[in-house]
Amino acid sequence: MCTLALYFQEFPDYPMIVAANRDEFMTRPSASPQVLIETPLIFGGKDLLAGGTWLGVNEHGLLAGIVNRRSAADQEHPELRSRGLLCLDVLKTKSPAEARALLAR
Repeated sequence: MCTLALYFQEFPDYPMIVAANRDEFMTRPSASPQVLIETPLIFGGKDLLAGGTWLGVNEHGLLAGIVNRRSAADQEHPELRSRGLLCLDVLKTKSPAEARALLAR
């Protein structure tokens, strides 16, 4: 099970602390955090199978992450778009409002 924990304004010296683990299929290929896109600058781990990310941050300070979700549709429809690509879409936005608008579509 993937875990994502955010501590926001809990510690005076650190505005935000992010802790996460990627507990996807252990055989699913991935790469360590790196620059994923140059413009806008996006940094995060890379899913080498679908090209997305499970956790990333952009140059505007926007953080996006996903955790596991299993359903029968995952097995029945492997052509469905990877959720990690949605994470990248969010990180291409400049603000929380823009990210919310993207997700509302």
